[in-house]
Amino acid sequence: MTAIKDRLQEIKAEDRQENDDTRKGLSETPREDSMSTAKDPASTGVKAPGVKTKAGRKTRAKTEKPVKIDPLFAIFEQHLLNFQDPEINRKTFIAKVVADYLSYLRKMNVTVPKSLEQPIVEELAEQVNTILVKRIYGCFSIEEYRKSITPTIRRRARTRYSRLGFR
Repeated sequence: MTAIKDRLQEIKAEDRQENDDTRKGLSETPREDSMSTAKDPASTGVKAPGVKTKAGRKTRAKTEKPVKIDPLFAIFEQHLLNFQDPEINRKTFIAKVVADYLSYLRKMNVTVPKSLEQPIVEELAEQVNTILVKRIYGCFSIEEYRKSITPTIRRRARTRYSRLGFR
């Protein structure tokens, strides 16, 4: 019985190490133990992720892909949540978001040629306008939308924005 407990602790330690390695971006190396050579997960006594156990609970599936943040959306969301002046019209709001996005690109050493800057600004403005329309759908104003936002949504938006390197 203690041999089984020891083996389970070893497996948990290996899983933690693999999770740490995948979070750090290291390549995952296959295990060389007897469990990796078994063809049927039922024969090992270990349930595959997402399969119901005898108790009826589902096991958690491991996520391998890191979450990527769309900088334009994160910047837009931060501007929307920190909207202060109800007198600002839509064009001014969009222009501020686009300007912040371009400064973010410069900060990341992405150069935009002067000849292409205006078409890029116009395209970004169209994208931000589309995001704005979809985001505040059903609300008559940005202020009305801001009143309907929960603290959890605000926290997530702040976290996304801070991951971009802004404070």
